[in-house]
Amino acid sequence: MPMKKSTLRAFRDLTPAVVSLLETLEADSELRVGFLDELVKGLARERYTLAQNLLSACPGPTVTSTETDLRTSISRSYYFCHHACRAVLISKSRHDFKGHQDVVERIKKLARTDAAWTRCSRAIAALLDRRHSADYDPFDDGGSSTRFSVVTPEDDMKAIQAMVTDVKTQVETFLRNARVI
Repeated sequence: MPMKKSTLRAFRDLTPAVVSLLETLEADSELRVGFLDELVKGLARERYTLAQNLLSACPGPTVTSTETDLRTSISRSYYFCHHACRAVLISKSRHDFKGHQDVVERIKKLARTDAAWTRCSRAIAALLDRRHSADYDPFDDGGSSTRFSVVTPEDDMKAIQAMVTDVKTQVETFLRNARVI
């Protein structure tokens, strides 16, 4: 079955590795379904590898964590979840959802049809809110205070780590079952 040029253009937006692969193919060549499936799995694997790398670079909270360490932990935790969920969405729909809210909404939609995704859906939405607070709302009273309010207590960091674990467990289960990882 020949692949449409619009489909090829959509894949070109996903990753440089795909661009080089597609450039070696003629636009009107026939691609086997198995090849397309492997291509999608490869893209999902790339997204999940990026997610894992972000999480492994997360400083993690300690008694001596600085404000920057805590902000970085929140951000890396969220971005792990964001890219891990993108890996799932690529695998399920063959579309790479890039927008933060778009990914959250797609995972919520998935949770409506599969209850196993409910905790993951809640976690990614909550982590997006926390990342926004860490990035954009650092002060209690609209910016006039010198007291930093996003410094997350150890208990809150434990809650964030629990959310990351929920997402990681669900995503890895899905990706293993889909034979992506």
